[in-house]
Amino acid sequence: MLFSGVVAFQIPSIIGRLYFDCDKKNTSVFFSTVFIVAAVTIVTSLTILTTAGGHLVAIIFPSANLPFFPLFFLALISLGISSLASVCVSLLQVQKRATRLLRISVVTTCVHFAASVLLVVVLQWGPTGVLTATLISGSVNLALLAYTVSDHFAWAFDASFIAPGLHYCLPLILHYYGGFLFISSDKIVLEKFIPLAELGIYVVAVRLASPMSIFVEAFNRSNSPRFFEMSKKSRRATTYFYRDIITKWFAVMMVLWTGFSLLAGEAVQLLTPASYHPATSLLPILAGSYVFRGLYCFAANPLFFEMRTRWIPLITVSAGCLNIVLNILLVPTFGMAAAAWTTLASFATTFLAALLVGRVFYPMNWSVRSLAIIALLSLSVFAAFYYASIGSMPARIAAKLCGTAILAATLGIWLFLPKNAPTGLAHLSPNFLPALFRR
Repeated sequence: MLFSGVVAFQIPSIIGRLYFDCDKKNTSVFFSTVFIVAAVTIVTSLTILTTAGGHLVAIIFPSANLPFFPLFFLALISLGISSLASVCVSLLQVQKRATRLLRISVVTTCVHFAASVLLVVVLQWGPTGVLTATLISGSVNLALLAYTVSDHFAWAFDASFIAPGLHYCLPLILHYYGGFLFISSDKIVLEKFIPLAELGIYVVAVRLASPMSIFVEAFNRSNSPRFFEMSKKSRRATTYFYRDIITKWFAVMMVLWTGFSLLAGEAVQLLTPASYHPATSLLPILAGSYVFRGLYCFAANPLFFEMRTRWIPLITVSAGCLNIVLNILLVPTFGMAAAAWTTLASFATTFLAALLVGRVFYPMNWSVRSLAIIALLSLSVFAAFYYASIGSMPARIAAKLCGTAILAATLGIWLFLPKNAPTGLAHLSPNFLPALFRR
């Protein structure tokens, strides 16, 4: 994980942006150039890291006396294969071939499961089996992806793509490590100041809140190419189009957040032992941080489009450092609740910073009034039903689902009902959700 940011030097990200600058006749040459540069970079990085592997492990884990072979070596090779595969994934994303990606993912998951059972359960290889299974499934994934995009392998090289590509991707290395601060800093600080049992509760809360993150990241991967493609044609039309998209996305996210947060207590009770039930209070906060993560993606897209990626690591690293400072100041007094709130504050900071910086280069049109109304309605429903004291668990679940449904219906009629349609649910268009949500 530590070297994920530098093995491929973030070269796969080039496709997501510069693909739309290419003439359609040159896309194969562009993709082949990026693939070759990424392959050479990955092989060079793996060679250097393997040669220095023993020394690096000794530096990072000075008291563990761990050998580099075979575990770290297997993990490093798997990292290289996945980094090269991400070049093909980026091409399929910009071409909107999400269904093909899903099929490959399903096959790869099945291969990984079968290899894990064989190597870990049957052959009893232990951790070596786990990493070998990852290597096998990663190789299958790369082979399937390469076959899928084989029509774009021109085996040609155009050096003119290298300079703008590196200008775009190299700042994203620091951006990766800024994200690393978000992921790891709260757990590291918590480990220093709170009992291990509380850290376990916090980790469970993070895991249970992860579906919100999955939705946000999946939508962003689908949305970014669409934003770049539209902006290339008309920035003015894009700003007005995304005013509506952002508002509707926020409405969907707040309905999901409300339902998730209301049902968090029941979910924790059903999925975890009683000792983990304190995680309930953390879930609405952590889930809310992913809403700000999604808003940040919208706010940062103009910076990516304008090739102003040097601003991205400044935003993420600064917010990551803020997260560390707040954790150090607040965790000793307020424990794991402070870690959740500082995560929310840090994600909100990235959104506001990206919004302010992005407006300088490519001002977007945000419907602030609509976003505020959506947030107020969602928080009101959450407050009304979260503290409702109803006896049995089925009754509580039913009441909270009812509250979520009321919110969804209200926002749906307001935002998704065709403006020229008569009032009433019967006139809702069956295609009211944008294509991005369906993907």
